[in-house]
Amino acid sequence: MAFLQLSDPLVPPHLRSPTLVSEAGVPRYWANIWSIVSMGHLAASTQTGKLRYIEDLYQHADRLLGPSGLDDALADALESWFVSIRNRPRITRADELRWHAKGTFGRGDDAAPLSEVDRFPRANDLHVQICAR
Repeated sequence: MAFLQLSDPLVPPHLRSPTLVSEAGVPRYWANIWSIVSMGHLAASTQTGKLRYIEDLYQHADRLLGPSGLDDALADALESWFVSIRNRPRITRADELRWHAKGTFGRGDDAAPLSEVDRFPRANDLHVQICAR
């Protein structure tokens, strides 16, 4: 199992939690965003249990797609989808809702409030670009 328990004083308190990492010790990007946004209120042991299931998915994807394949595939798909929405002649409220739907896909709960998105600069930048039009 590839977990780290972040506890260093240099790490902000809301990020001190079990962290899923690759075999090389690199954080699993999308798993950790999901963990921070969706499971911050849960005990460390509960977070670890849920992350073990997600780690199984990552290991499966690594075998199919190569190391970091799942994170890379999700990043490519989300960026491409964002560009397809952003390049529409006119961005509508429905387009903004469409982009926000990605936050609930696969989670089964409500998307994080915008105050939570601010912790992730790239996600916030993409949100601002959609809302700016």
